[in-house]
Amino acid sequence: MPRRYQTMDLEGQTRSMSFFNKIWGSRSFLEKIFIISIGTLTASTVGLAIATGVLDAK
Repeated sequence: MPRRYQTMDLEGQTRSMSFFNKIWGSRSFLEKIFIISIGTLTASTVGLAIATGVLDAK
């Protein structure tokens, strides 16, 4: 029984990976850098806003 669940789990993983590759794999190197830098910038800005108390997390 556990083996059956394991194979189902692996199938789910590969399906999600192929879905991820469809979105991410089609992008060029510059696009990837652009997306990552925007994500990092957004995260650091939100972190700074919370740290300084501008964005008060209640």
